[in-house]
Amino acid sequence: MCCSPGRTCAATLAVIACAAVTSGVRAAAVGSVPAPLVPGDRIGGMTLARVSYTANLVSIFDFCDPLIHAPALYHRHCTVPRTRRLFIGYGPFEATLPALNRAWRRERWQLHVDGHEVRLSAFGADDRTLYDYPPGAYRNSILREWRVLLVNPTRGRHLIRYVTRESGSVTDVTFTVWIR
Repeated sequence: MCCSPGRTCAATLAVIACAAVTSGVRAAAVGSVPAPLVPGDRIGGMTLARVSYTANLVSIFDFCDPLIHAPALYHRHCTVPRTRRLFIGYGPFEATLPALNRAWRRERWQLHVDGHEVRLSAFGADDRTLYDYPPGAYRNSILREWRVLLVNPTRGRHLIRYVTRESGSVTDVTFTVWIR
């Protein structure tokens, strides 16, 4: 079907619009970044899982110092014994739940594991009480941490990087974790 000069041809415009949209989708797919990882996704031989912290889980923070005192760039190094399940959830603590909720609403969190972005919202967060917590002036403190677990973490070096943004301040901490 042809359109005569000066007349609008709906079919021709529809074909052109469809071609433009299809080309745009293809172009976006070629230059796109991978979607952030969610529970069940794999990084090499490891699987990401959603789990609440329990005392019987090995945590990187049993071996790496988790305390951050001010926004800045941090690098922490630690060695973790081989385990089938490694908790890597991280988060802030406050003396009261209202204070923790206020801080949590202001913060924007990102996690990268071995260079792969993780969608933290797919894992969720849990609160737990830290009794007589030394960094909390030996008072009880409430810790909110992301529910992220590595299942069958592979031996060798892994980079666990958390970036937190709050009111223009950035805290960027990379935990270099060696699994024996």
